[in-house]
Amino acid sequence: MRRVPSTRETIRKQVDNHSVDLIAALNEFIEEAQKKLPEAQSKIVVIPDNLDRIIPIERGNKRTSHDEFFLDYSNQLTALNCHIVYTIPISLAYSSQATELRNIYASPQVLPMIMVKNRQNESYGKGLDKLK
Repeated sequence: MRRVPSTRETIRKQVDNHSVDLIAALNEFIEEAQKKLPEAQSKIVVIPDNLDRIIPIERGNKRTSHDEFFLDYSNQLTALNCHIVYTIPISLAYSSQATELRNIYASPQVLPMIMVKNRQNESYGKGLDKLK
């Protein structure tokens, strides 16, 4: 996909054409998964990580690929019936689009990196406690 940008556009159009069906199928999957969880743990959290690393591409009219993804596709990004934690580019959180971003997703929370394992790959209790 990196070598042939037109392939990326073709795939994006195909996904867009079926986004409603894909979201419905994902919500059905999430609902079934939640039913199989114990009552006390019946909430699912999805963390699509590394979205903050999307390379910004200028789209014209002072818009970037970040605006396109997080703002233009916000209906799809908020359509799943579970909690979702998005890692957004920090530049978007403080851009001219920040107000629109807050209106869609609520105020972004800037979280520091938290150590959960030490260099010996052992669990780090203090970091895990913070996350809990």
